[in-house]
Amino acid sequence: MPSLKVQSRGKTYTVKVDGQDRAKCKRLTILWTQGHPYARVDRTQLLHRVIKKPGPGKVVHHRNNNTLDDRRSNLEVLTQGHNVSKQPRYARVDARRK
Repeated sequence: MPSLKVQSRGKTYTVKVDGQDRAKCKRLTILWTQGHPYARVDRTQLLHRVIKKPGPGKVVHHRNNNTLDDRRSNLEVLTQGHNVSKQPRYARVDARRK
């Protein structure tokens, strides 16, 4: 399976990508910030947004909730509200609790 190596703070992470995206990503500068790989094209963007190119007001959701798995089969474009409803229960904050 094609993958990209991303280094951050002395650690190396492996990001899963599809073959066609690996070739595209080789021309990018890959960064690692806050649990997500970022790609620098003409501006810095999340790598999964570079791969899926969601429209305005849309977000990219990782189906298996693994931010290191940026294969097209694992990514889906959703609205922000639908994305929040698909997050694992432990990741969501109950708005009623303070």
